[in-house]
Amino acid sequence: MLCAGKDGEADYAEEAKTEGYDGHLEWEGDTNKMLCMKYEFYEKILRLRQDGNKEDVMEVFDTLGVAASEIQMEYLCELLQQSQSAEMAKEALLIAICIGSRPLVELILTLFRDYPHEERAG
Repeated sequence: MLCAGKDGEADYAEEAKTEGYDGHLEWEGDTNKMLCMKYEFYEKILRLRQDGNKEDVMEVFDTLGVAASEIQMEYLCELLQQSQSAEMAKEALLIAICIGSRPLVELILTLFRDYPHEERAG
């Protein structure tokens, strides 16, 4: 897109167009590695619900490089540990979305296999 105006403005518009957004990450969620991570995360959540040990889940958060506070991660673990209804998983999903971690969102979505159709039910 070329702009009318002073010399150099058109060049700047063209440069900005091709430059792109530095924060955009390509998501490769269908790889075998991600599928293995989803399975392992689900298994760790099942163990968390049985024994209450948050260390394995917190390790996953550290591995993903989740940019959230320790308090947020502790609260997220508490939500994931409570398996009475899908409401806890929905709240955990919203927190992951707000944190802005696509891998964390994908991992939490795996928990909805215990609650079919709930991830689309508000």
